[in-house]
Amino acid sequence: MKELDFSSFDQGVTPIPQGFYSYFEIKDKNKKIRMLYENVQYSADLTWFRPSSPVIRISWDRSFTNLLRKKFPTWNTRKPHDKNKDMKMVFKKTNKKNIYQIELVDRNTLQNELINFQLKVSRKIKKSPKIPSGNKNPNRKHVLAEQITRDPEVHAWVLYNSKWICECCDNPAPFSKLNGASYLEVHHLKRLADGGSDTVENAVAVCPNCHRELHYGEKRTEILDALYSKVRRTIRE
Repeated sequence: MKELDFSSFDQGVTPIPQGFYSYFEIKDKNKKIRMLYENVQYSADLTWFRPSSPVIRISWDRSFTNLLRKKFPTWNTRKPHDKNKDMKMVFKKTNKKNIYQIELVDRNTLQNELINFQLKVSRKIKKSPKIPSGNKNPNRKHVLAEQITRDPEVHAWVLYNSKWICECCDNPAPFSKLNGASYLEVHHLKRLADGGSDTVENAVAVCPNCHRELHYGEKRTEILDALYSKVRRTIRE
């Protein structure tokens, strides 16, 4: 995840955190990557700022800069060197080398709230945290969330067809719900938010642990490839 600064919109270039270096498999040479947003690819370069500096910049073509400006119309109210956590670009690996799926996250969205919360947790967990007092009356705020309508027949068919065996790890459903029904979750191999279809060819039944790994695990790309090979009805989109 990269917080977008003024130069991202003004010049189409921004430094990236050192924590990204291993994610992008950056070594001692400049590198070209492709960014995929809503089925359109944009070229980008990962470039060392100077040989003696451990700073790498990512730059992209004009068309992607224009896309950012359109997505975040308030960018021009920002000042150089501003730090703002309300405009983010999320990189996700795909099954193709050096091609990354891009998500653009705007302020006042549920996703932005979740990312900010996860960042705070990751920073605090680096040290041995003290026992917090917490908040007996937590604050509430309204956020915007776009919801994609899903087909219940697809959901039901995928679950029933699994015979309540996780199609990823082959283990039985880990527990039963209050009504006695076994519990599995439906995962779309190409996310609906990325233009994936809500069909049985793009969905599998998985246990909660495999589901989280498919979203957040470091080996999620390899697991996804294995599912396409293993579950015969699936079709890569």
